[in-house]
Amino acid sequence: MKKKSLIYLLSLMVIATLFLFSACFRLEPSFTVELETTRELIPVLNLSEYSLTVTVGEGSYVELSADTGLVSEMKVAIAGGKAEIARLFTESSAKELTVSVKNAAGNEIAKKTIALAGKEAEFAVADLATDGIYIPEEPAEGEPLEFYSLDCIRGKTTPERIVILLDLEARGGYILLAGYGWTWEDYLEWLQTGSPAPKEAAELLPTHRAIDKCDGDKLFNAVTGKYIYVLTMSKLDLKPGVGDSGTTLTWERKRLSPQKPRQAGDSTGGKWMEPQLRMKMVQ
Repeated sequence: MKKKSLIYLLSLMVIATLFLFSACFRLEPSFTVELETTRELIPVLNLSEYSLTVTVGEGSYVELSADTGLVSEMKVAIAGGKAEIARLFTESSAKELTVSVKNAAGNEIAKKTIALAGKEAEFAVADLATDGIYIPEEPAEGEPLEFYSLDCIRGKTTPERIVILLDLEARGGYILLAGYGWTWEDYLEWLQTGSPAPKEAAELLPTHRAIDKCDGDKLFNAVTGKYIYVLTMSKLDLKPGVGDSGTTLTWERKRLSPQKPRQAGDSTGGKWMEPQLRMKMVQ
């Protein structure tokens, strides 16, 4: 009797121990990560592009992070046992990508760290103030180009540089280096093959007017680098002169329509509004 009681007691202890261990050390679900490198280095913007597929038997979503910080997709839902990202962007210098599987409560149930290309690259240095990326506004016709200088790009965060890249791909764009440049697509081709040859800025850009997106949206001439000033004034008390940045200015006087229709016997033709004065840059 005592022997049976002892066996029974030992069985209970074993069961209790197994239960505690299973609660404290839950086995992670198995999952696979497929990572393909699309572009090791996207020049000027210093980004890398990958495609990612996570296959897992359980879990609600996947969280992603790199050793350099943010990535373009931080959280991806799991559907049908998979989480897929066709275009995943990281800093080009990132060497590791951490993939964390989480349940609906936000608890991590599995994790893997994947090695990345880790392409170290210095940001491009400007030779001229006009060096940088130019993107047409929407609608593009008649509108100045959006300008991001090389110095400005260097100070942008990873998400901000990703936005610039996506705008380039969606709207097209240009890059100038030392006064010469290419369309963005031609520039990428030139890096690989050495052609096509760059063109002078005056020939390449569809308009010479550009807005500096990193310096208070100031309007300037992308060929000369000089600021463009546009003023409307109410009195003719100024004379033609030269702007602070060396821009030659002329004055244009415009007579506006009468404020009231001509009255019978009114030799003045009605009261005229005060003339306007416009200051414009001479190209």
